[in-house]
Order: sequence, then C-alpha cells, then structure tokens
Amino acid sequence: MKKKRVVKSIKKPIDFQQDSNSDLIWALITVFSLPIIAMSLMSFGYSAVISFILALIGTFLIIVIEALIRGKVWFFQGRYRKIFEHPETPFKILVLTGGALLFLQTFFILYFITSPASDSALLNFVIQRECRGSATPLNKMICPLFETVDYTSKNNFKLIYSLDKASQAHLLPNSVFAICAVIPRTKYSLQDSEVDIRFLAHCQNKNNKITKLIQATFKKQDDGFYKPLVWQEVQDKNLLNNLINNSEITRQLQSKILKRKKFSDVFF
Repeated sequence: MKKKRVVKSIKKPIDFQQDSNSDLIWALITVFSLPIIAMSLMSFGYSAVISFILALIGTFLIIVIEALIRGKVWFFQGRYRKIFEHPETPFKILVLTGGALLFLQTFFILYFITSPASDSALLNFVIQRECRGSATPLNKMICPLFETVDYTSKNNFKLIYSLDKASQAHLLPNSVFAICAVIPRTKYSLQDSEVDIRFLAHCQNKNNKITKLIQATFKKQDDGFYKPLVWQEVQDKNLLNNLINNSEITRQLQSKILKRKKFSDVFF
C-alpha cells in the first residue's frame, strides 16, 4: 500500500521591516496632524480654542482610519509599545512637557514685558471682557470712557483709542498725565488700511487746555490699532470756534474728559 505524499505548505515569513516602516509613517502622520490642522484652521479665522479642539478630533479620526485599514494602531506595535510600557516613560513625558511649558511661559512673559504691542492687546482684552460682562466696579469705570464707541466693534474702539493717543502725542507731547478726548467730524471706513478723518481733539493737563480741529490720515498696524501718517491742524478759526461754542459738542467733550479724569485718578 502506497503512502500518501503529504505536501506541507510553507508560510511566507512576515516582512517585519516593511511593517515597521508602516508604523513609522502612521506615527508621523498622527503626531504632525495636530499642529498642522490647528494652524490651518487658525489661518482661516477660527479661534485658537476651536482650532485645537478640531485638531484633536482630526487626530483621533486618523487613528480610527488606521485601525480600520490596518486592523491595528502604531502605538501598540513593536518598539512603540515597549516605549509606552516602560516604567520611566510617564516621568520622561512629564519632564519634557514641563520643560516645554516653562520655555513657552518664559517666552510669553518676555514678550509682554518688551513688546509695545502687548499693551494695546491687554487693554483691548480688558475692555472687551469687562464691557460685555455683568456690572462690576471696574466695569463702571472703564466702559463709559468710550461711550460713543460700539463695543461689539473692536476695530472702531482701536481707531478712537489711536486718535486719543495721537492727540496727546501732538498737542501735549511732554505731559505724561494729559487727558484727551476726540469727536470724529467726518465719516470714515474701517475696511481700508488707511483712514482719512477729520476730528475735534481736546487735551488738557493741570496747566493747559488745547482744542484743535485735526485733519489726519491713519494707517492700520498689524495689531489693529492705527498710526498717524499725516497730521494737520485745520486753520479755519471760525469753524473751530463754531464747534467749540456748540453746546452739544462741548457737553460731549466735557463728559469724556470727566470720565477719563476719574479713571486716571483711580490708577494714578
């Protein structure tokens, strides 16, 4: 009786090198997807918080896609699994995260100390937060300072604030504690990078009071505030006197000056 010949099938060995390369590719995609998605969304106008949350969701979806395609995820495979299972890994992650946060904290502290743009950013943050919230003592002092300004429009506030600061710099340049108030006299568009505007400016300190009609051109800066390019005092004295003698305009100027004075007295 003849014996049956048994043919054993030889299994092809798994190409671990190729599988390791696939793990590396998916690891890189997963790790870099978070910052790339976040920065892309911020460039399209999304806030930092929303961009970060959507980037986390995008990263999670990439992990899900990998699990569906490969039937596994890279951080449970080979050397990556050994790294995550190592008892010293949590400590190393904490040290690395702490070092990165310390570096970022130092960078932001130095930025706020040395950068002039940070002053306007912090002031704008306080104005927006206080004037949109519930009534507080600080709210009552700050919000009326620009009562003619629509606080829902940050750009409008930045322009009025820039007019105030430019008036102080030109009319009373050597007075640190000068108080200024402005009333725009012409229509202007905030859509353009340069704004042509005529406004009545009143500045005063303990010794001087100056009221001028100004024709100026302001250029929008990167932080949203404005810098004067052209500054010219209108020499029409009759027009200026008519504005000064206008009871409504005088009332508005006095009201603004009084509120700014109360505000400066609190802090100075």
